Amino acid sequence: MNMNHDREKLGKDGSRTDPLVSLLSGLPRPSAPADLTRRVMARLSEAPRRRRRVRVWMWSPLAAAAAVCVVLLLIPHERGGGIRDAVFVLHAPQATRVELVGDFTDWHRGRLPMEGPDAAGRWSARVALPAGRYEYLFLVEDEQWVSDPLAVTHRPDGFGHRNAVVNL
Repeated sequence: MNMNHDREKLGKDGSRTDPLVSLLSGLPRPSAPADLTRRVMARLSEAPRRRRRVRVWMWSPLAAAAAVCVVLLLIPHERGGGIRDAVFVLHAPQATRVELVGDFTDWHRGRLPMEGPDAAGRWSARVALPAGRYEYLFLVEDEQWVSDPLAVTHRPDGFGHRNAVVNL
């Protein structure tokens, strides 16, 4: 378990990287349809041939709007490609609070509280994650770290616990 949860991650070259940038850089990039150029050129030839003068003060807001549109267009494609729902379950019928903490939360507490317990005493959390390998633990009652007994693989974390490992 990484107890330095307030630290930024270091890249291969030793520079600091933003966790969101690291997460997004690992996602597959959508490709444009093969006939995109033909369709765009056909639409351009149909457009009126008037030239409009765009003032310099408009470039900055237009660039920002274009960037937002590109991001919004990419998100649905990425969710379909490589994002998986992972369901984490812990049997803890006497617990009043359980949360899921792992490298996908940068080991921060309070980000993924689990729902439960159900009638059988199970707590659960559904998390959408990109394909990859993740380490995690359950935090019961804000003080007891519990490794997932249902996990196939475990790894010592160097702090006396054994992180559960899941490969998606």
